[in-house]
Amino acid sequence: MTDYDRTHILTYARLLDAERDDYDWTDVAMEVLDLDVAADPCGAKSCWQSHLDRAHWFVDGGFAA
Repeated sequence: MTDYDRTHILTYARLLDAERDDYDWTDVAMEVLDLDVAADPCGAKSCWQSHLDRAHWFVDGGFAA
């Protein structure tokens, strides 16, 4: 587990909760990641997806590998 992961555990949890509850990615990117989706939709989606992927990796035991 990296220092970055330690500081973003709550963010990962919020992303996974939002995915489970089927929230729109744009709302999650704005609310959880504080991204300006309107200014850079492609960059925001990439950032949201990479954080969500990391969250999945983290809870699936990747940090223990």
